Amino acid sequence: MEIKVNGKAIEVMEGTTVGSVPALAGISPEGIAIAVENKVIRKADWDTAKLNDGDRVTVIKAVCGG
Repeated sequence: MEIKVNGKAIEVMEGTTVGSVPALAGISPEGIAIAVENKVIRKADWDTAKLNDGDRVTVIKAVCGG
């Protein structure tokens, strides 16, 4: 099945969870938030929240500075 992470199409296996997204997209899991279909998924739920074919996933990285 295919999902889009920050607009980039990625092929994943059925049953893939939100917790797999950082590794699949080559993003460090530290200091990020993940939303699926514009709904933020709590980090505590990443390993149980399953992705569906066609899901739009947004990864937001916190940055410091000013």
